[in-house]
Amino acid sequence: MHRQHRQPKYRAHWIARARILLRRINAAIALSERYGRTALEWLLPMREWVREIVSLDAPSWWSEEDCLTVIPNAESRVIQYVNTIESLHSRYPKRGEQWAA
Repeated sequence: MHRQHRQPKYRAHWIARARILLRRINAAIALSERYGRTALEWLLPMREWVREIVSLDAPSWWSEEDCLTVIPNAESRVIQYVNTIESLHSRYPKRGEQWAA
């Protein structure tokens, strides 16, 4: 059941950043599904709370300070994960592929 939309306690700037972060999370989930699903245990819950921020369904206690602390950390974690997977992919075959002779 969805909560009714309400006036958030955070600025539109954070909604815009969360929207970008959501796209990055979805890309990271696609990579995780392709190269090993281990990151899904933290990516899927992260996607849910970021969706809540974007859709203005975040808990009533969620504030500007929470955004200031959590969103940059999540951005960094997702970017680092994607960069690591892409770096490994450039050196090693993905699951099911053969090593080059």
